[in-house]
Amino acid sequence: MVKTSAETLSLDEYGALSRRDFVSFAQRCFRELNPRTRFAMGWHIEVIAAKLAAVREGKIRRLVINLPPRHLKSLLASIAFPAWCLGHEPSAQILCVSYAQDLADKLSRDCRHIVASGWYRQLFPTRLSPQRAAMPEFDTTEQGCCLATSVGGVLTGRGADLIIIDDPLKPDEALSQAQRQAYLRRLCASATRRSLTAALAATGNRRRAEHLSKLSTLSRLDKGGYPMRYVSATDAKQRLAALIDAAQREPVVIRRQNREVAVLLSSQEYDRLRALNTDEFQHFCDRISERADARGLTEEKLAKILADES
Repeated sequence: MVKTSAETLSLDEYGALSRRDFVSFAQRCFRELNPRTRFAMGWHIEVIAAKLAAVREGKIRRLVINLPPRHLKSLLASIAFPAWCLGHEPSAQILCVSYAQDLADKLSRDCRHIVASGWYRQLFPTRLSPQRAAMPEFDTTEQGCCLATSVGGVLTGRGADLIIIDDPLKPDEALSQAQRQAYLRRLCASATRRSLTAALAATGNRRRAEHLSKLSTLSRLDKGGYPMRYVSATDAKQRLAALIDAAQREPVVIRRQNREVAVLLSSQEYDRLRALNTDEFQHFCDRISERADARGLTEEKLAKILADES
């Protein structure tokens, strides 16, 4: 028999569906936060959910969503999505940015409510850390975090695996070219090198899409033109097969205790770097070496780290 809706599934089947299917998870989040409102599915919700899922999988590095108000952009991108990402990767570092701190705090509070709910705890092993479990920043017991801030706020000096920008400009500011240009300057000035190599999802109204769409130009920060994905050593051990697939699209940098310890490349990229130009490959290796040196990583320390991980 073909099962066509959540009502025909058992609790275990619905739980499994919510873990792997972001649309189903987002619907559950909507019901949790809006118990008296009926969820109205639309084709745009399925498209947005599919694109956001591709961001988590590393298939998309820069995603811009432009829609009118009241189309569930914030629920999908700023509440359900970070909760879903933390469920799958409890050590993920997530930044959620908006034009005002009070809006960022509201979105963070709703996301934290989802992560703390009983049904979420049944779906995922992710748990909130008791040391810091309140807005505007909450941590997980696996050293993951979700930080809510305003544009030009504490982006400075903060690294991230994922940056979510939700309505970065007030509606009246979005109509001003000067305000839009000032916003782009603030973002570029405050975002760190590691932040710009993170995955980026941005949402906003359609009145003026320029300030969001230009973010796609930030996809290649390194002079060598290498967008990279960052994962922890623990995630690398648990999700090696998925990361091997991700490495077919871009290098995967493995970090341990906030230090870069290894890079996973596709064999095709490795061969290209070797055959295309020895100098280019040497430049790539030198950049990785410089990053390691800057963090005090020596060959002896690397050997010990790898021994500890085995």
